[in-house]
Amino acid sequence: MSTLAAPFSLPGWPRGWRLRDALLTGFFAALAFSISGSQALLAALFLLVLPWASAARSFGSRGWLAGVAREIWTDAEPLRRHPLTPPLLAYTALSILSAVFSGDPGGSLWLARDTLRITTFYLVLWYTRDAVHALRLWTGFLAVLTVMATYGLVQAYLCGGQPGGLPGGWVINVCPHPSRVSGPFSIYMTFGGVLLLGALFMVSYLANVSWRRVWWMVPAGAITVAALAFTYSRNAWLGLVAGTPMLDLDYSEDSTAEVDMNVVMTGVGRFVEVQGTAEQTPFDLGQLEALLRLAQGGIGRLLDLQRRVLADRATSVFTLP
Repeated sequence: MSTLAAPFSLPGWPRGWRLRDALLTGFFAALAFSISGSQALLAALFLLVLPWASAARSFGSRGWLAGVAREIWTDAEPLRRHPLTPPLLAYTALSILSAVFSGDPGGSLWLARDTLRITTFYLVLWYTRDAVHALRLWTGFLAVLTVMATYGLVQAYLCGGQPGGLPGGWVINVCPHPSRVSGPFSIYMTFGGVLLLGALFMVSYLANVSWRRVWWMVPAGAITVAALAFTYSRNAWLGLVAGTPMLDLDYSEDSTAEVDMNVVMTGVGRFVEVQGTAEQTPFDLGQLEALLRLAQGGIGRLLDLQRRVLADRATSVFTLP
C-alpha cells in the first residue's frame, strides 16, 4: 500500500497536503449522506492532481500541454504498476470503443459510468498515504454511516408505525416515500447501496481482526445491516417487475414494470379514475384487485397525513360527494 499510494507532493503548494487530506476526509464522510457533496469534493480532488505550478510556468509555450501530460504520467508511475491497472484499462478501452460505434455515442458514454468509478478508485488511491491512513478514512466514513443508519431506522419506525403526537407536516418531510426507507438520500436505492458498502467493509474487516480491537464495529455493523434490511424489505425492490404490486414507483421500477396503473380517489373512498396498461404481460382480475387494494391503502395513508396537517380544516376539505 505504501508504494502504490505514496504521498503526492503538490508542485508549488508546500501546504497543499493539508487541503488534500481535508478534502479526502470530507469526501469519505460525505459518501454516507450526500451524493452531491461527495461529487463536489471529488471534483476538487481531481483538480488538485493537476500540476498547476508547472502549467502556469510553461503556459503559452510550444508543447506546454504535452509537458503537463508527461508530468502527470511520471507522477502516476506507482499507480500504473498497480495489478488492477491492465484489466481496468482494457475494460475502459472496450467501453469507449463500444460507445463510439453505438447508435448514440454521447448517450452511451454518459451511461458508461463504470469508467468514472475506476477514475475515482485511482484518485483515492493516489491521495492515500498508507494502510493506516486508509483505515482512518474508512473509519470516518463508517462513523457517519452509523449515524445515518440510525436515522434510517428512526425513519422506518415513524413512517411505518405513525406514532401519535407528531406534527403531520414534519412526518411528511421525514417520509417522502411511506413504503421505503431512504435515509438522508432522496432515492432509497442510493441509501441501500451506501449501507451495503459499509456493511461489507465491516464484515470483511471483522473477519480478519479481533473484534476486541474494533469493538465499536459490532454494534455499528448491526445497526447498518438492520437499516439495510428495512431499506429493502418494505416493498423497496419489489413491484410488478417481480410480479408483486407496489406503490410510487421510481424511474428504474416504472421503466421495467409489467403493469402501469394510475388511480384517483375522493376523500371518502370513491374512485375518480382507474387507468391501467399492461406494459409487458397482460394482467388478470386477481392482479387488478390487488393493485386496487394497494392503491386504496396508499391513498388512505396520504389522506390521513393530509388530515393531520390540515387539522380543523380537514372535515370541510375531505368531504367531497
